[in-house]
Amino acid sequence: MKAKIGLVALAAVLMSGSAYAADIFGGGLKDGAESPRVSGWTGPYIGVHGGWATGDWDGQLTWQGEPDLSFQDTTHSIGGEGWNGGLQIGFNKQIGQIVFGIEVDASYGDFAGDDTFKTDNIKGYPTGGWTKKVDLEMEWFGTARGRVGYAAGRFLPYITGGFAWAKTSGDIEI
Repeated sequence: MKAKIGLVALAAVLMSGSAYAADIFGGGLKDGAESPRVSGWTGPYIGVHGGWATGDWDGQLTWQGEPDLSFQDTTHSIGGEGWNGGLQIGFNKQIGQIVFGIEVDASYGDFAGDDTFKTDNIKGYPTGGWTKKVDLEMEWFGTARGRVGYAAGRFLPYITGGFAWAKTSGDIEI
């Protein structure tokens, strides 16, 4: 929790800056003068996002406990889907045509999936193994990333990279 508060405080400091009023150029619209069009990508922004996601959990399925289980298909994917939504906050700085930026976001959602797996025969248990249901869930995720782009008027192609983290959980029905 302290890391989240620190990240939000850092973003707020980095986003603070000067505001430019429309009448900085010698008269506002109230005086009948037209304000020149100011374009640029410098400044803070905040927004909300939401959507639907689908995906797969891929990996090695293992079990540590009693009885000692081994699964017949340990590399099976578990498909999931669900909604997510959240908040993003960022800051851009334009120098000439080049735009540098940072952004952090946090999302909450209900992204889950399940599948069944068959175990191998286990010594001392009925032949044929057991069928086990595996449930997986991702409750929330976030990212922090940098960006560099090229400003072409209202169009800003860019590349971005950074870190992502998520809270996931899994459960196997015995």
